Amino acid sequence: MPDADGIGTIGEPDCGDHCMMFIKVREEIIHEISFLIFGCDAAVASGSMTTVLAKGKSIKEALELTEQDIINALDGLPEVNNTVLIWAWLLYKRPSKII
Repeated sequence: MPDADGIGTIGEPDCGDHCMMFIKVREEIIHEISFLIFGCDAAVASGSMTTVLAKGKSIKEALELTEQDIINALDGLPEVNNTVLIWAWLLYKRPSKII
């Protein structure tokens, strides 16, 4: 995403799952949010749902989203895939670059 206000990365591109998340903020509202991910289907679904749940929320509201909110919105994930969900959630909660 060009001109992102915040960029977060998690994982190692050389040895497995890797995700980047981008946000654009206007007047404390997440106006745009997108992600790039290299991982399994559950990782893609988790990243996608994170963007759906966060878009249009204030920064404060969006930061109140939990892992369980994402799981519930996806109608659950197999237990083995909860790690990738947590990645999407952590990435979203802790951007590594705020411009």
